Amino acid sequence: MPAPSTAAVRVPFYYTASGVNAAAEARADRASAPEDAVFITNVFIEVVAFGTRFFWVHVSESPTNQSVPQLGACSVAVGLQLSGDGGRLSISSSQLMEFEAARQQDMPTGTNSSVQSTFSTSLGQRLVRGIAKRLGAQATVYVNCAIEGERCLPLLGTDGGSGFDMTFQFGALVYEESYRLIAQRCVCACV
Repeated sequence: MPAPSTAAVRVPFYYTASGVNAAAEARADRASAPEDAVFITNVFIEVVAFGTRFFWVHVSESPTNQSVPQLGACSVAVGLQLSGDGGRLSISSSQLMEFEAARQQDMPTGTNSSVQSTFSTSLGQRLVRGIAKRLGAQATVYVNCAIEGERCLPLLGTDGGSGFDMTFQFGALVYEESYRLIAQRCVCACV
């Protein structure tokens, strides 16, 4: 296995009310216009690439500082193309680690996941699909999500997979930036 390469990015996340929400707000208070983008937090994404097939992605956030965050819930997504599937990509996912902070959330009895593990599983699956579709490579992606605290639910959604407008915008930003870092690592490894 080749020596790992790393890439990291800090991206500000701004929330913009969608047209539906903005229209509802305007009707509720005709004097107000739809809001411009509002700064919510800085997203920190680090990718460690082991060649072009194995990636570790660490996602965290902080509105003020760049301190190194603790590890968060971790999951892995593995993409496989089996000969009997007609070339279709099959993805297998597993939750690997759950941390105490995540277990302290309000979760239904018997639930074995948190919003962090749901987010990390979803992000891992999307990245594996994106890598297969755009780069033509089968990959394994580990995702650690260390987002917790007061912004956790608006940014990550609920443990059942439900989300808010902000959740979808945040998820899209994290996916785009994570994929961009992975694609850069793949291009660098091939050169």
